[in-house]
Amino acid sequence: LAAALGDGGEASTVRRAWHLALTVVGHDEAVATVLERAATSAGQRGAFVAAAHAWERAGRLSPDPEATARRLYESAEAWHMANHHGRALALLDEAEPLALDRLLLADMRWLHGRIDGHRGPAVDGAAQLRDTAIDLSDIAPDRAIRLLTTSMMSSIGGGKLGLALEAAESAHRLAPPVGDPLELIATLQLGKILVLTGNVTGGYPLVMRAAELLD
Repeated sequence: LAAALGDGGEASTVRRAWHLALTVVGHDEAVATVLERAATSAGQRGAFVAAAHAWERAGRLSPDPEATARRLYESAEAWHMANHHGRALALLDEAEPLALDRLLLADMRWLHGRIDGHRGPAVDGAAQLRDTAIDLSDIAPDRAIRLLTTSMMSSIGGGKLGLALEAAESAHRLAPPVGDPLELIATLQLGKILVLTGNVTGGYPLVMRAAELLD
């Protein structure tokens, strides 16, 4: 059936990928790659459930544990976008022990922190995000900033404003030159937590300068 479908456009490519996946017992990187292309295509058109299924099946077919970790992470991201947070967290828990790459591990923890933030206060998650950010600050300051700002929001949700302020100040120190989008995000978050902790004089100008993000 896969061979008969051939190259007949995106729809037939996706169907071909799934037919191929059903032929595999065990692992097959070539088929996993075909499924990955189908998953990417589905995500680009907003079909997040279809993308999540394809990424997960690609992960199961991957002979390399690191590839499995990456594809399961992508599946979790798609499940998150589809608002199936429980499934996303289950896949993250499965994928994290397989991840050797520090950047991939950071992305997993960032996603976990974002989901925790949507589901309610997560002070423990905020601490993990902060620790991961510190570990990455030397090689990937952009990821570290994202982790720290997510940690800040989780700390606010948990009522830990002091920890939130520490995370925001750390993110602002790591920020790139003035005007960069990440610098504006870090500035906005620092201004926000300064206002929340009573330092309106220090926080208000930062919030107003970052208001150009609205453009």
